[in-house]
Amino acid sequence: MKTFFLLAFIGLSLTLCAATTTGAAPSTSSSDNAKMVASVIAQAEGGIKSIMMIDPKARAADYMQAYDVLRKEKTANKVVFQLSTGETISNIIDMTLMNQGTMIIFRFNTPQGIKLQAVELEDVLSLSLM
Repeated sequence: MKTFFLLAFIGLSLTLCAATTTGAAPSTSSSDNAKMVASVIAQAEGGIKSIMMIDPKARAADYMQAYDVLRKEKTANKVVFQLSTGETISNIIDMTLMNQGTMIIFRFNTPQGIKLQAVELEDVLSLSLM
C-alpha cells in the first residue's frame, strides 16, 4: 500500500514541479491535488473510485481509544499491535501519543525488562486481543 501512496506522491510532485519550472503557477487547489492523488492510486490499484483522507491525530486517537476498550475486556487475552515490519507489540504497559499525532511510544514488558519503542503511525496495521 505504501508503494501506491509513494507513486501518487511522486506523480503529484512531478506535476507541480513541471508547472513551477516552466514558469506557470500551479493552478491546483488542495481538492484538485487530492483528486489527482486519488486518480493515480485508482489507476495503480485497478479501479478504486474514492479515497478517504484521515487526519493522523484522529487516527492515532482512534488507536488509543481502541486500545483502552480492548484492554478493559474481562478476558485473559492481551492487546497486541501488529506492525507492517512483521513485529508484534504485546504486554503493553502504556502508550503515549506524540504531539503531532504521527508517532506512538509503546512501553511494554519483555523477558529482558521494560522496553520503549517509538512506532510511526502508518506502520500500525491492526490491534487485537491475543
